[in-house]
Amino acid sequence: MAERYRLILADEEKGYLRGIINKKKASAKRVVRGQVLLAVAENGLNKDDSEVSQLYGLSTKSIERLRKRCCEEGLQVALEGKKREVFKEKKLTGEVEAKLAMLACSEPPEERDSWTLQLLADKMVELNYIDSISHTSVGTLLKKMSLSPGERRCG
Repeated sequence: MAERYRLILADEEKGYLRGIINKKKASAKRVVRGQVLLAVAENGLNKDDSEVSQLYGLSTKSIERLRKRCCEEGLQVALEGKKREVFKEKKLTGEVEAKLAMLACSEPPEERDSWTLQLLADKMVELNYIDSISHTSVGTLLKKMSLSPGERRCG
């Protein structure tokens, strides 16, 4: 069975949550989280997780996570939710776009009449301009730059 967190709210915290619930300007998520925290607190309504899940339309797992977040990280984090911390580094930099434009404007391979999106993607990887790229990403970049791999005239 999962570890059960005991949530005991101070009087100020309960008052703060009631204020959020009664205030008409709070976001719906914040209001529901406040209601759930008040309902599951041992010195609040002290309701069972299954009862609360039926009342507010949340899963019992969501209620457990909310209680855990409130116990470990505080009331504000539980109400607001966590901010996203991990952002993927952008692979398609301006330098990569410039190299793609130069490649698209260059002569196609000898056995071809014009560049295809897949040929451009494969050539960019072959020339180590980028680790990997799909033909759809190449097409999107070319469209953004108003280029077409099949045109004779570039720019």
